Amino acid sequence: MPLYVVRHLNGQSEELPCLLQLEDEYAAMYFNIVHGRRLGRRFTTEKCGDASADYRLVATEFDERGFAAAEREIELYELTEAPGRQAREAPARTMAAESGVRRDAGRHAMG
Repeated sequence: MPLYVVRHLNGQSEELPCLLQLEDEYAAMYFNIVHGRRLGRRFTTEKCGDASADYRLVATEFDERGFAAAEREIELYELTEAPGRQAREAPARTMAAESGVRRDAGRHAMG
């Protein structure tokens, strides 16, 4: 299993850990949950919208002795509003809206 980090390419150089994950998209979801709110950014590895110019997902593969053997960069795609653009809805919210499901459907007015 690869070890993942999200690497900030512009400005302050930093790597944000996403730990060991089974798939690239799991690492992107981990980033969104752990780091996304603080940075105000959310990403996916699915090709949708604009690719991020300043963040990349990096997967480091290890050999049988535990040494880093190869590094792979994965493009990240924006799920959040960037300056001058409208926010994209996350797929789950879009599907719920299209199906007519309301978040308050289970609530009943007391009267």
